[in-house]
Amino acid sequence: MTVIDSASRGGSTRGGSLIRTTTVVLGIVLAGPISAWAQGAASLFVVGADGTGLRTVAASGSGPNGFHRAAYPSWSPDGRLLAFTAFDATGRRPEIRVVSREGGPSRTIVEGVAPSWSHDGSKLACMISGKRTIATDWTRLGRNDERLAIVRLDQPEAIEDVGAGLWPRWSPTDDRLAFSSRQGASWDIFVRSANGMSLARLSDNPAMDTEPLWTPDGREVIFLSNRGVRWDLYRAPADGVAAPRRLTNHPSREEGASLSPDASRIAFTEQPDRPNSQILILDLASEVVRPLLLNPLGDRDPAWSPDGRFIAFASRRPLP
Repeated sequence: MTVIDSASRGGSTRGGSLIRTTTVVLGIVLAGPISAWAQGAASLFVVGADGTGLRTVAASGSGPNGFHRAAYPSWSPDGRLLAFTAFDATGRRPEIRVVSREGGPSRTIVEGVAPSWSHDGSKLACMISGKRTIATDWTRLGRNDERLAIVRLDQPEAIEDVGAGLWPRWSPTDDRLAFSSRQGASWDIFVRSANGMSLARLSDNPAMDTEPLWTPDGREVIFLSNRGVRWDLYRAPADGVAAPRRLTNHPSREEGASLSPDASRIAFTEQPDRPNSQILILDLASEVVRPLLLNPLGDRDPAWSPDGRFIAFASRRPLP
């Protein structure tokens, strides 16, 4: 795998220019304990946002193009394709794959985890392992020197490494990239400029700020944080000029959140590390929560379609 490193590994890019370009060969070596959820086979599904019309998009199974566990689906901007992470049976080899929203064969793009589409649908951002020879455990993100990578769909063999961090998420309006990165002992939220030449810091707190997502207009970034008495979602202007504000105050941890296109609802995974995990939908105005599907069968990683009609998710449930 060829990696094009656009930033100096030893220096900061905040407020400055990316200084050099080098070519690095980066291998992903994966090992370590796998959670109970990860050990079970999981397929990729799509269901109506009202919980009806469940269908399979990519089924786990054996064979030359088979995979054991699907995770982290992401819709293309036009809603025609889904990118997702496909793990093998050991959980140690993650691939980013693309499949039609109608289902069918999936195409491998690159090794990596948690894809995110660019606003024009030409690129994917994802996480790759920063460790070459030391085992990486993808069930414990943040301990593996993860790096952010960008791959063009028309040139998947060349990967741009844009620095250390977790959960890269493209802006829906331009090429800005939000992500979580560790500065000292804490994890905070940053936004990489559209031209890749500078960073804006959106949070600066001893708590863990992670899993960013964008509002549909690209003006704010929402992220998960444990800075309060529990985990909740916070929102901050994408330019970093104002302090984050609390968005939710709900007993459940809104992990793996996905914001509806009209910004009125948030889908998230409840108890994501357990076999009976389920997806809940939180109405932000009323604070009413409802399950996406009534029978919890290991559903997780919801992703709202661009038109708001469907939700893609990974699950251990039997194929419909």
